[in-house]
Amino acid sequence: MKQQQEARKRVKFLIENGENDPKKCAQMRNVSLRTVFRVKKRMMNGQTIAEGHRSGCPENLDSEAKRSISEFTIKIEKCCRYLKNHKWFKIRPAAKQYLNEQQKANRVAWCQKYQNTDWDSVDFTDESYFYYYRNKIKVWTKSKCRVKIPKHSPSIIVWGVLSSRGLTPLKIGCGTVNSETFVNILNECLILTIDMLYPDGSPDLNPIENLWAIIKDRLEKETNVSIAN
Repeated sequence: MKQQQEARKRVKFLIENGENDPKKCAQMRNVSLRTVFRVKKRMMNGQTIAEGHRSGCPENLDSEAKRSISEFTIKIEKCCRYLKNHKWFKIRPAAKQYLNEQQKANRVAWCQKYQNTDWDSVDFTDESYFYYYRNKIKVWTKSKCRVKIPKHSPSIIVWGVLSSRGLTPLKIGCGTVNSETFVNILNECLILTIDMLYPDGSPDLNPIENLWAIIKDRLEKETNVSIAN
């Protein structure tokens, strides 16, 4: 930008000293005809040739710094190594449960109400989908690694209970769990011993979620697993 301003000043100097041929001005000052016409128009209208104010954040790099950067070449491996050495890492942002203000308040109230509860008397229940083609395993390879999977992976829903006394047998293939299905599962698999209000949108408050993750990771490492068995 500073170089452009200097070029406009040199063009203005020529015009003020009697040089009215735009092409000659452009050649003498090594600028474009458009620059000459613009400077001449501003001078005729009594306007300044200085650059007007621009919106947005001003650039931190001048033309010399930009030229230095454009001439600087580096391998992407070295760039990545430099970033890692300075504690920069390329990661995928972790998913976080979305909570509105009412759900946040319910969670706090729930924790305050049950903070002194004897958790040995509490059973944690939940259901989870298990997909045949989950494909979360990472491998080390020098070439692209692909696995063929169907568009819609077969899945099965499983219900279970976790407590300090152990686990109950899993209820497999229980379908979509609504209030009616849940009551039927409890009558079939578990004697209801406690009634506790549980805040919605709070899977992280249920320790059985950790168990589902462990089971899914172990199943994924098995080679002979099918929906049937």
